[in-house]
Amino acid sequence: MGEPDLGHIVENRVIQLALLDTLQTLDGVDWYCPDKLATLVVDEQRVTATLQSGRTLQAQLLVGADGAQSKVRELAGIGMSTQDYGQKGLVCVAQTELPHQFTAWQRFMPSGPVAFLPLAEGFCSIVWTLPADQADAMLRLSDSDFCRELSQALDYRLGEVTAVGERAAVSLRGRHADSYSQERVVLVGDAAHTIHPLAGRA
Repeated sequence: MGEPDLGHIVENRVIQLALLDTLQTLDGVDWYCPDKLATLVVDEQRVTATLQSGRTLQAQLLVGADGAQSKVRELAGIGMSTQDYGQKGLVCVAQTELPHQFTAWQRFMPSGPVAFLPLAEGFCSIVWTLPADQADAMLRLSDSDFCRELSQALDYRLGEVTAVGERAAVSLRGRHADSYSQERVVLVGDAAHTIHPLAGRA
């Protein structure tokens, strides 16, 4: 393809700040923030959304782009099916003995893949997919023991893991809305469906 890079790893908060900064420069964008959706009424002519502040908004179409726990989906009465993968995504930030070379490193094992995603200043964002009980066990390890396990998981491709930040494990579930649209309401992104993060990176 002649491309020097296949993609870029950008921290979520950096993307969000850049989007917010850009939106604030655009004409025709109205801000209702901080606020939350409270009620939703759909009729033949319009959809009426009432916010917790009491403000009422009307439009011919409402797009629910409000994530996996979508309030739009809930208030529109659109059901959702859920598949529990029996896995957790263990996440943290780590430092490694060798530089990451601005390269995403991933190793596939029977228990699940581990990914070292390059961040600024030599740090890596770790996403380690494990059976739920193994992920919980990893959370209970001391930092030094966890660094050793993480180094082994990547087969020491970046040398030893020398330090890790706070660890967390998120249950991995697939979700799929029964319908992506109904009268005057459509769902997009995670409001419509969520998939295994490995499929999201593929």
